[in-house]
Amino acid sequence: MQKVFNANILYLPDNVGGRFSVLSVVGLAPLALCGIDIKALLFGASNIKKSFFEQGYLHDILLKKSLFYAKNHAQYSINCLFAYSESLKYFCEWYVQLWGESLGKKQRSSAFNVGLTPIGLIGPKDQHSFLQLIMEGTRDKSVTFIQIEDFEESISIPDTSLPHLETLDTLNTLSFSKLINMQCDSVMEALKAEENIPLDSIIIPKIDAHNMGALIFYYELLTSLVGELINVNTYNQPGVETAKIILKRQLTSL
Repeated sequence: MQKVFNANILYLPDNVGGRFSVLSVVGLAPLALCGIDIKALLFGASNIKKSFFEQGYLHDILLKKSLFYAKNHAQYSINCLFAYSESLKYFCEWYVQLWGESLGKKQRSSAFNVGLTPIGLIGPKDQHSFLQLIMEGTRDKSVTFIQIEDFEESISIPDTSLPHLETLDTLNTLSFSKLINMQCDSVMEALKAEENIPLDSIIIPKIDAHNMGALIFYYELLTSLVGELINVNTYNQPGVETAKIILKRQLTSL
């Protein structure tokens, strides 16, 4: 006996790949169930879209940035995204997939292999694991910093002095959010003093649905622009599909 379910069907276009689906029903449905304001998320994304396609302030910024990556992708083949907030940990992981899977390809009109290697970093933690390589290593890396203006919390360092650690008293009563941003500013200043390390920064007013929607669309758009300029199909992933086909063949032979 056939069962009939009175269920809504959510439409996803065939040409929307996984890494570009976060602002589609694939991402929006579970976010809505979690209580996220998806209207604000989409409104933030729409603002970026309008600013670029209607010749707003982001039009020249994104074109200039994508042109730099494309023109210098052989020299600066590694792009580091240094986000100064633990709340952006999963965004950085998504960026690694988006950037790597979209741009690491053979060119459309040649047999050349091209691409930009993404590195997702969280400050200030990764100052102690990756910053040394950026500062004094091979000049093959560009760095984008993401800062949060308002962390919307008031946790401060206690006003306490400890024997033999009096030099740390300068931190007393300082908010952790201010300290994190001071660390970010210090790292950027240090890197600016070095030669041949391209830097830029993105400042987010606060972490909310609107600003995250804007940030997500900003990177989707930037990835698409770079892919077009280095002459690759940004939206397929033949390298990944090959491995899946091999695995399926192995499983069916068991």
